[in-house]
Amino acid sequence: MFGVNINGEMPLFDIQRIEETNNRIYVGLGAYKRVQVYDLKGNYLKFIPVRGAYQSYFFFVDEQEHLDVPKVFPAVADKLNDLFMEESDYQITSYFPLVISKKQDGKSTEVIRQTWLYLFAPVSSLLVAGLGGVLVFALNLFTIIDIINLPGDKRDKRKQFFKRVYGKK
Repeated sequence: MFGVNINGEMPLFDIQRIEETNNRIYVGLGAYKRVQVYDLKGNYLKFIPVRGAYQSYFFFVDEQEHLDVPKVFPAVADKLNDLFMEESDYQITSYFPLVISKKQDGKSTEVIRQTWLYLFAPVSSLLVAGLGGVLVFALNLFTIIDIINLPGDKRDKRKQFFKRVYGKK
């Protein structure tokens, strides 16, 4: 899971299979080794961790909401998932933004939609911190260059920097 343990909804990425059981929608996510659970309106409810050796897996959900993940090799899991996705009422109808729709009575109805912002979910705090650091550096670049070219020692330059940037001595 990219070294991140998030209990909330993750981006719908590397979808293994989509299954409707118990009036819920189960979406298997290989990259995160989890099955995300949604109600029939597409509202995120929870996730069920997948205990398996491979990123590609095949799964079933029973009436008690127990996850069954048969031990099969990734190539076999991919083939099984492709077969079930072809026959499923649920299809990925758009990848950007990611949309999962349900086919019913010849119509396709959007059920789950995730915008591109969900792609930042696993790294959002690191991304914000990094962008903040770049922004601070960029905003002060001319001041930094100007102070580097001033005569004097490092201590004087440091004082001048803080005076210009923060208004302090």
